Amino acid sequence: AATPNEQTPSALAPIDTVAETPEAQLAMLNRQLQKDDKDYGLYQQRSEAYFLLDSLDLAVADIEKAIQLYEEGPELHYWRGFLAYVQDDTALAMKELRVAEGLGSQRPEVPYQIGQIFFLQKKYPQAMEAYKTAARKDAYDPQYIFAQGFLEESRGAFDKAVQLYKQSLGIDSSFAKSLTRLHDVYLEEY
Repeated sequence: AATPNEQTPSALAPIDTVAETPEAQLAMLNRQLQKDDKDYGLYQQRSEAYFLLDSLDLAVADIEKAIQLYEEGPELHYWRGFLAYVQDDTALAMKELRVAEGLGSQRPEVPYQIGQIFFLQKKYPQAMEAYKTAARKDAYDPQYIFAQGFLEESRGAFDKAVQLYKQSLGIDSSFAKSLTRLHDVYLEEY
């Protein structure tokens, strides 16, 4: 047994230690927040851990606390927008994603999520523009080209969809979504 003066290995772990499970990360973040409850980054990390543990209300509460501490954080607004999207609050999701965009977020997920909202609202020109913006921000992720192809397929523009699916496969030849949709389009068309 350890004496009162000895510290356990977890107490000696540096702050940037990565926990192996969301539960372990949550425990680590709780300890860190007891020491410094003004660190917005810790609240963001804890929000993400809560999300992984399906505690959406706690995830939202923590990201809102983080935003109170640092209103100019584009990644905080992105995460709040994502959580709103998960909660089916598209108005709040769009608002927060637009704030993240306005604050200069470089995450391609920001315009992609905006595009998803427009797509679900059947606002296809706005969705396409958002997907193209995401693809410009990350030319190495086939998802953003795939989204354009799926939008074209949804509009009945099968030739354009096939071209975009093939373009996404040029980025990642094993991208399953594009392979599946190509197969389905060929079955429908031919």
